[in-house]
Amino acid sequence: MGTDGRRFLRGTWLHVCREQQSNQIQQNVLQVESYCQPTFKHYFARCGAPNGEYRLCSRYTTMYHMAYRRRYVPPSPVVERYQCCPGWRLAHKYAKGCTEAICTQECQNGGRCLRPNACACPAGWTGQYCEIDINECEGTTHGCQQRCENTDGSYECKCQVGFTLAEDGKTCTVCLTCTPEFDFLLARVNLLERDVAQLRQNQSAHVAAHQAPAARQPQNIYAPPPPNDQYIAQMHRVESLSEQISMLEERLADCSCRRRNKGLR
Repeated sequence: MGTDGRRFLRGTWLHVCREQQSNQIQQNVLQVESYCQPTFKHYFARCGAPNGEYRLCSRYTTMYHMAYRRRYVPPSPVVERYQCCPGWRLAHKYAKGCTEAICTQECQNGGRCLRPNACACPAGWTGQYCEIDINECEGTTHGCQQRCENTDGSYECKCQVGFTLAEDGKTCTVCLTCTPEFDFLLARVNLLERDVAQLRQNQSAHVAAHQAPAARQPQNIYAPPPPNDQYIAQMHRVESLSEQISMLEERLADCSCRRRNKGLR
């Protein structure tokens, strides 16, 4: 009892309860008590005489002062003691009141025991012992523009394909380079540009092969032969590839406009 601090508890302190126990003491108990002890004080006062003269008269007055005395009294059948109310305990040995709550189970996820068997939970958690995760995505207060994914004790905002998450972590912006269609069209354009470059190189080599050397005499210069079927086919392929590149560039521009309009809705 001396080590847990209960001997110092007072009934006026917080969460302190009174406990009555049967007194095991059978002998009379010596007590020191205070009382008002009367004393008589003698003094003189002026008083009147029959002949009309004044004279001094003797008087007495009663005065009281605090005194102490010892006496033996029978023991009380009931002894009152004070202890912490159920669910509370002393924070330390000399605490003035039982201010520390007791939770039979430990508070989880950073919770704090606030009242007996009741935890104060941090944001994102609830339950008696903070064991239940709050799904913020079920409500409308998360603020995510497109998608909301619940996590333990929190949530994350996500974006659909073709969008990227902004710096505020909630809104989404258009991102053409993030779409599979953009990657496919870009690969096609690169392939066609390589084919066109190769065909133009072949065309230049074909023309150079049929040109007359500069050192020859004018009379030996002959007009180049008309293009053959292979050369004409290559020229048609170059024109076709150029048209495909133009169409792909138009599709990319149209895709960009549609993505931008969808993001503004």
